[in-house]
Amino acid sequence: MATKKPTKTSKQMKLSAIEKLEKDRNSRVILYFTGEKEPKQQFATQIASDVLPLFREILENFGDKQNKITLVLNTSGGHLEIPWPLVNLIREYCITFEVLVLEKALSAGTMIALGADKIIMQPYSSLSPIDPAANIVDGEKNQVKKLEIEDIIGYINFAKEKVGIAEQGALAEIMKELSREIPPTLLGSVNRTHSLIRRLAKSLLYLHKSRLTDKQIKEITQNLTQNLYSHRHLINRKEAKGDVGFGSIIEFAKATTKKIADELFEYALTELQMNEDFNPEKILEKKDNAEYKLPRAILHTSDIKYSFVSNHKIIKSPDPSGKVNIMINQMESKWEKV
Repeated sequence: MATKKPTKTSKQMKLSAIEKLEKDRNSRVILYFTGEKEPKQQFATQIASDVLPLFREILENFGDKQNKITLVLNTSGGHLEIPWPLVNLIREYCITFEVLVLEKALSAGTMIALGADKIIMQPYSSLSPIDPAANIVDGEKNQVKKLEIEDIIGYINFAKEKVGIAEQGALAEIMKELSREIPPTLLGSVNRTHSLIRRLAKSLLYLHKSRLTDKQIKEITQNLTQNLYSHRHLINRKEAKGDVGFGSIIEFAKATTKKIADELFEYALTELQMNEDFNPEKILEKKDNAEYKLPRAILHTSDIKYSFVSNHKIIKSPDPSGKVNIMINQMESKWEKV
C-alpha cells in the first residue's frame, strides 16, 4: 500500500509578498523603501551612497545574470548623484530592469525610474520633476529658504515676458537684485546641478533595452526638468504616460500586481513603524532618559534583509522655570542585516 505523502501546512504554502511578486512578474524582486516617520526632521531617510554596497551584495547573491529584476521603490528622494551608479549596477545583473512604484518615487526616485525599461504604476503612484533645489539661509530673519532653479527662471521670464523688460541694462539690474537675494556662488552651483541632472536624465533614458527616440528622450527630460514648474508637483500615471511623454514605458499595474504591491506597502509601513505615533513621554514613562531604536529604511529580497536603524537617546530635562524639555539625540545610525 502506497504511503500517503504529507500535505503542506498553510504556513508552508503561504508565500511572502516578495515571493508572490516574483511569481507575478516572473522576475527577481528587490524592495527599497525609505521611511518618513514623523517628526520628519528627526526620522526621515533619503537615498544615499551607503546603499550601493548592499545592492552589490544582493545582486551577487542572485547568481547568474537574471532575465528580469523588479525594483519595488518608495521614496521621497535623496542624493541626485546616486541613481546613475545604482541603475548601471542593477543593469549589470539583468537583461530587463523594471521599477514598481508603490506610493511614490520622487526626485532621485524618479531618476532611478528613468533608467528602467518599464515603470509600473498604480492608481495612487506618483513621480515628480527632477529639477534641483537648494537651501539658502536668511541671516536677518534666521530662516532657511528652499531655492528651486525654476524659481530663478520664472523670475527672469516674468520680468522679460510679463512685465516686458527687454533692455539689457534693465535686465542687468534685475540680475544684480537677484544676486543680492541669493549668493552668486549658490546660483552657479544650482545652475551646474541643473545641467548635470539634464545630462543624467538623458543618459539614463539611453540605457533602455528598447532604444527610445531622441525626440522622446528630449521631451521627457524637458518636462521633468523645466516644464512642470514646481519640484513639488506629483505626476500620476496618466500624466506620466501622456503629457510627460513616457508612453509605453509606463505600465498600469494589473489587479494581481496591485494586490501584492498593497501588501508590500503595508508590510513596509509596519516594519518602519510609520503607522505608530512617536510619543517620547510614553517611551520615557517615569524615567529621565530612555533609549529608542527605530528602523528607518529597508532593503529586502526574498532571502536577504537589511534595515537602516537609528539608535536615539531621549532625555527629559527641566529648565530653571520648571518647564520640562524633551531632547532626542541620535547616537548611531547604520544598516543592519536582519
